[in-house]
Amino acid sequence: MKASELKTLIYSPIWTSKILHYFLSGAMDVNEQGLKFELLYFALPFIFDEIVNLKLVRSKKSSTLTTVFDSNELKKQLIDKDEQIDRFREITNEGFIYLSTNEKVAVGEYITIKNIINYKQENHLYLKQKYKASYNWGYILAKEDYLTIFLKIGVTKI
Repeated sequence: MKASELKTLIYSPIWTSKILHYFLSGAMDVNEQGLKFELLYFALPFIFDEIVNLKLVRSKKSSTLTTVFDSNELKKQLIDKDEQIDRFREITNEGFIYLSTNEKVAVGEYITIKNIINYKQENHLYLKQKYKASYNWGYILAKEDYLTIFLKIGVTKI
């Protein structure tokens, strides 16, 4: 099996679109404007980082970027995150295209989604944790000023 085929299996557009849907649902839950477009690319690199994902599963609506990345172990996960975001760009685009063909999505300076979904309805534990982490991550990012997010995470380009 080729590396590109394996990548397509692991990060299929159907799977990544579900992650993005929960991510945008979390953002819409806290900010009716939605999520600043550039922040869409912050979803997958953080959700598929198992250390960050575990922290996001345990986070609450009161969590902030500061409280999520409160330990040295989590701060280490931010090293080279801008490169990871760049590597996930194509995967994010494919997932977003799939999502926008199946859901009503408005794209401008902000991304909004009409159908907000709730991770609590999922019965499968693994999926529920991924969806909860995605939802919480969207919720956390939508509460912060996007330029502050870039500075705190150390991302220099999108």
